[in-house]
Amino acid sequence: MFDSLVVFIASRNSITHSPHAVPCVDVVVVPVGGAGLIAGISCAVKTLKPECKVYGVEPAFAPSYTSAIKAGKPVTIEVTPTLADGLAVPLVGSNAFEIAKEASERSERALTKTQAMDLAKWLQT
Repeated sequence: MFDSLVVFIASRNSITHSPHAVPCVDVVVVPVGGAGLIAGISCAVKTLKPECKVYGVEPAFAPSYTSAIKAGKPVTIEVTPTLADGLAVPLVGSNAFEIAKEASERSERALTKTQAMDLAKWLQT
């Protein structure tokens, strides 16, 4: 599902107006699971504001995107249960990966459960 053109277009459409509404956006952080969301959002952001950086963040126990970046192609990984179970996929989509790797910055960051909970608490303040 996350490797379909429909997902890329819907993701792109979700951000299309944001850089115009907030012209000072320099960085966009996107949750990464199968890479469909980051593929669409990074294409939209880079089209509208090429200098804006797009970073992917994924669970520490399901680093399928960073594993694919390191390997240069999607690879199957072992996934451990995580707080962000919707992001815990063993293999990123090949189409999504090809788009995302060109349009987004190659972030190696992955969130642990503690970091995710700290971030959620900070966002609520």
